[in-house]
Amino acid sequence: MSSIGARPQLPRNNDDLNAAWLTQVMRADGLDVTVASLRRESLGEGVGLMSGLERLCIEYAEGDGPEVLILKRPSDNDANRSVASLFDLYRREVLFYRDVADRCAATMPGIYYADIDGDDFTLIVEDLSSRVLGDQIAGATLDQAQAVMRWMGRLHASFWDRVEDDTLEFLPMVHPSYSSEGLMQGAAFGWDPMVENFAEVIPTHLAGLKDRFLAALPTIFEWMATAPLTVIHGDVRMDNLFFGASAEDEPVVAVDWQGALRGRAAQDLGYFMGGNLPTEIRREHEQDLIGAWHTELTASGVSDYTADDAWRDYRRGMLFSLTHATVIAGTLDHTNERGRRYVTEMVRRVFAAIDDLALVELIDEILA
Repeated sequence: MSSIGARPQLPRNNDDLNAAWLTQVMRADGLDVTVASLRRESLGEGVGLMSGLERLCIEYAEGDGPEVLILKRPSDNDANRSVASLFDLYRREVLFYRDVADRCAATMPGIYYADIDGDDFTLIVEDLSSRVLGDQIAGATLDQAQAVMRWMGRLHASFWDRVEDDTLEFLPMVHPSYSSEGLMQGAAFGWDPMVENFAEVIPTHLAGLKDRFLAALPTIFEWMATAPLTVIHGDVRMDNLFFGASAEDEPVVAVDWQGALRGRAAQDLGYFMGGNLPTEIRREHEQDLIGAWHTELTASGVSDYTADDAWRDYRRGMLFSLTHATVIAGTLDHTNERGRRYVTEMVRRVFAAIDDLALVELIDEILA
């Protein structure tokens, strides 16, 4: 058998992603194996908006290792790749997995390789296909939503009020930062295209909210940057969540940490609850779900943060989620069918929540 070797260089093109390179990856990870061959299979159109995803099917000449791994590289779509560059999404994810993930109490996927140079990166992660992948279009079931809220409670508690750390410097603050500047610019640019392209799911009385919402946005961002701050995932949506298929499995594993940053936990709450729950489930169970998140948070050691604080922050987080909905719906390329269907459901759900939670009144309070 071959001995454990050095970590390989970042692959620069498809020819570099071969059996010899993957052998080096496995050996650097501590597996004494030799890869005989690998076959690459696309995971399908619309699965990854910002990155290309492939399945690596592996055969070994020596030793035993995983038969399938997942390869993640930059998107082939120029528009989506430009957005990823603007928000530094690729670097955030690579450094999060490499330097931060092992400090988080919430379940993470296994990582075999993570490296980046500029906008060129490669991630090799464990295959989670034995689990149940969430469906963004169908939305979360109640059981799935409860599991996600508990998972977020453990994530947020791991870094609660402890983000002034040199090892977290690569994660932008929610505001002020390139992230907030990009989001505010994206929201201003994306509102009209969103309303035009998704008019069928935007209530008429909210379609003209643009000027008031954009005027309130700087104050909303300023609030999202006030204590208590934590590390947030930034893209907690069903297509990034894998659910346990048996009682022995961890209930939730989240992938795609490109949007990770430091800010109010309310951002994750609003984003998940607004864009990922069927409206009927959210309406019936949202107070209990926010309560489940708060219970997990306090059980993990967070104090001086009440259930009333959690509900107040949730409403503000839901209003903040309209920023992301606008950027995603108004600036990204959704020419593939599945991508458009998922964005349609997200926009429909977020605007319904804006109405249900009386968030126009919150905007008026901000502007008063």
